[in-house]
Amino acid sequence: MLTAVVSAACGGAGGTPERAKRLGDDDAARLSQVLSRNLDGKGATFVASLPVSAGRTLSLRGEVDWAGHRGRADVTWQGSPAPGRVVEVGWFEDSIVERLPGLADALTAAGRPAATWVGRTADPDANVLDRALQFVTKLAATQRDNPVLVQQDDRAGWLRTVTIEGVALDVYRYGDGLTLWVGVEDGRLHQATGALAGFAGPLAVAFPTVGAQSIPGPKRADVVAMTDVTAIYDRLNPAPR
Repeated sequence: MLTAVVSAACGGAGGTPERAKRLGDDDAARLSQVLSRNLDGKGATFVASLPVSAGRTLSLRGEVDWAGHRGRADVTWQGSPAPGRVVEVGWFEDSIVERLPGLADALTAAGRPAATWVGRTADPDANVLDRALQFVTKLAATQRDNPVLVQQDDRAGWLRTVTIEGVALDVYRYGDGLTLWVGVEDGRLHQATGALAGFAGPLAVAFPTVGAQSIPGPKRADVVAMTDVTAIYDRLNPAPR
């Protein structure tokens, strides 16, 4: 699914940007409320693909709770990542927890109580993983946009209608570097791509199912603050991260 999204986002032959058509009244009305509908739906499952650099891709598969500003995802690196990278991440408002293989053994060897998660403050300006999580979280809005202003925005437009896995989707350009795949029948956001600083290509995310998500965090005893174990964290999770 995500391969189809990324290919569709790349535009015409030779990388020529695809020209969007001016939005009609119906399209402007639909596009103006697609992000607020996400919040109304409370949450979703998601799959994301992030091209961090040439030959290295970060994949996420998890759940987002738009109403509660939290989420959780399994983390997978493709390419040549250093061993022992983060394999699971959770976010709760501005707090991040990451599960690191080898953390418990490293803490024990250093004479500290064992833990399997590292807790830290989110830093989307410096951390590509945090930037991706922020992108997923912000695909929801407390209120719909003004459809008249959406229609007048030169950055918004209709690109095409496609069918992916049997579902008909209208593809819209919306704002700076954002493309949204909206269901023709259900009007919900199925997929999105966005251009983010620090990535080698567009970030692509798909939402297979929608609805409220239960996202409990790890037990407090299983979490150690990154500020207390910075050297161990950096050794187990070397840049880029």
